[in-house]
Amino acid sequence: GINAEYGKQWYQRRVRGVLNYYTNYYYKSNLSFSKMVVVATSAPSMVDVVSRLVSEYSTKTPQKLKLIDAYLGYILFTGIFQFAYCCLVGTFPFNSFLSGFISAVASFVLGVCLRIQSNPANVAVFKDISVERASQTSSSRTASFTWSS
Repeated sequence: GINAEYGKQWYQRRVRGVLNYYTNYYYKSNLSFSKMVVVATSAPSMVDVVSRLVSEYSTKTPQKLKLIDAYLGYILFTGIFQFAYCCLVGTFPFNSFLSGFISAVASFVLGVCLRIQSNPANVAVFKDISVERASQTSSSRTASFTWSS
């Protein structure tokens, strides 16, 4: 497409600029240009990028984060399905659509926050929050109160 053509043109201009720089540099310093070897590599294809992404994700991502990612994918699919259903069928019970869609968006946002806090790479950012805190239930964090009459 247009972006691929622009990227190819940018890459060609960049290689020409580097060659011009080294030509002028070697010309001014009285060195032979033939001693320099220029290796131009092509950009990796989309298949290479995706395969590397999948292989690194499967090997380097902890199991807990993969579980959270599966939940996020489910919530994302649910929100997309609700929106598509609303567009195709109609918005007769608009309150139902609105509550379901907002719940999906809120669940996705909270899931992303949980993933960010649970990621071992972000330990330095969340120094005060322990890793176990994300997996605690709300009942174990609440204080017990006694009612006096």
